[in-house]
Amino acid sequence: MARAHRGKAIILGAVIAILVVLATGRGAPTVADEATVATDAALQEKPNIILVLTDDQPYYTLEHMPNVQNLMMAKGTTFTETFASYPLCCPGRTTLMRGQYAHNHRVLTNNPPLGGYPRFVEEDLHRDNLATRLDAAGYRTALIGKWLNYYETRYVPPGFDKWIAQVGEYQELRYNEQGTIREYQGGHIDTMYSNKAQDWLRYAAELRQPIFLWAGFYAPHSNGYDPRYQDRFEGLERPDRPDMPYTTWKAEREGDERYRRQLRGLATVDEFVGRAVTILKKRGELDNTYFVFYTDNGAHPVGYHGREKGKQTPFSLDTEFPLVIRGPGVSVDAESEVLTSSNDVMPTMLRMAGVPVPSYADGRPLQPLFGGTEAPGWRTGLMSEKHNGWRALREADLKYVQYETGWRALYRLDEDPYELNNVAKEAPPEELARLRARLDALRTCEAEGCRTAED
Repeated sequence: MARAHRGKAIILGAVIAILVVLATGRGAPTVADEATVATDAALQEKPNIILVLTDDQPYYTLEHMPNVQNLMMAKGTTFTETFASYPLCCPGRTTLMRGQYAHNHRVLTNNPPLGGYPRFVEEDLHRDNLATRLDAAGYRTALIGKWLNYYETRYVPPGFDKWIAQVGEYQELRYNEQGTIREYQGGHIDTMYSNKAQDWLRYAAELRQPIFLWAGFYAPHSNGYDPRYQDRFEGLERPDRPDMPYTTWKAEREGDERYRRQLRGLATVDEFVGRAVTILKKRGELDNTYFVFYTDNGAHPVGYHGREKGKQTPFSLDTEFPLVIRGPGVSVDAESEVLTSSNDVMPTMLRMAGVPVPSYADGRPLQPLFGGTEAPGWRTGLMSEKHNGWRALREADLKYVQYETGWRALYRLDEDPYELNNVAKEAPPEELARLRARLDALRTCEAEGCRTAED
């Protein structure tokens, strides 16, 4: 039966507490003793939270991840209209930790001085975030895998009981394990992160504590993969889309091979999802566990809107990726098309744990959408931004972009889902004025002001 071992632990803990009181001569258990037992019991019944985070994943790769498809999407809700508030690694990951637009958490790029781990610390964000709040609420916490760019230190930030984090950039195989810098010797580093995350889950699932795991993977950004998957996806071609045509035979050959390499890298992530579900099921914890599957941002291949491969554009492959949530109270095999944001991930996970959402958060908990129905009064707009580049407003059926150069773009997504036809010059002036005013409100918003501007 689900939660059986933790339930037995609660009873055993209560008996031990009473015996200790009697053995120490304190007499019958006091109100304080009973309150302590009750508090322990309440803590032990809190749900586990597992965040599985990929790196630069295009949304069309999901169809080749069977465990994500069958064990998460089919067993939970897929928020298909999730918008990354900043399509770049370090700002995006900081948003997941803080629930804020980048103009509020102020980590604006991957590199110092305006970004990376040094900026994260400079802004004092390591002292108050998702992990520190879950840790303070009694969760056993772990981060295993990729965290923030330019993390180059033995320092282990507060909020994490277990710490195995990438050190350096993609070509390096160094990691910090509990304050010791190690170098990985072996196959692909994502396999090591997967194995260590599984080992920690087996250990932590036996404790009398709820657990939070941030499982971060390099895939598919690194383009590398475990040699076990060398022959997988052989001959598979990149999806044929009108927004990313090939211009030469060489580009087509290289693009298809890069696509296959991405899928081989993601196979390790998909394997981890299956094994994590099995571990928690065997220990009676699965029914009281939330899984959250997401990426830090999307990415695009060569040829996308006439560009080289990369990210940081306002187009959909960079800014949009489905957020998938499975767990208690979440509708099964469901899709939600309401507007959701990477800003919402942190508030949602805190709400899962029964932890108050901080007043500084710009996002909002998604729990009103867990039942499969639209929440009355839900937001009607969202923003994505790139420092010194552009800001984009996403509404249900359109996207409006303002570039720092003064150029404007408007795409009507119901007619133009691939964002190929900029109709800004044809739009009524009053519509453009409304969109610009709304985007101006979002570009400087904070906390409740952001939610007001989004509504």
